[in-house]
Amino acid sequence: MTDQTDAKLLLGTYVTDKPGSFTWRAGILTTAVKEGKWIVIEDIERAGNDVLSVLLPLLEGRPVEVAGRGQIEMAKGCQIIATTRSPPPRGGASAALSFAH
Repeated sequence: MTDQTDAKLLLGTYVTDKPGSFTWRAGILTTAVKEGKWIVIEDIERAGNDVLSVLLPLLEGRPVEVAGRGQIEMAKGCQIIATTRSPPPRGGASAALSFAH
């Protein structure tokens, strides 16, 4: 995760293959969540607010809303693992957060 990662990369966006024609291309998070894949997010502390607002519902076990596309729910087997480089308050190894469905 970098500070340049945005919600469109994760959720998806409309793309044009030819002038005047737009098709939906699902993002990496949307695809992985629907297919029940494991998702590892490194350095989550670098994520912007738009990215965190996408991840939060999933980490809370709720579906994420994709504008104009409806809700995306985690498929069975999907797991989100997020890590941070920020040391815990008393030092030590990197912290990790995990949610499984």
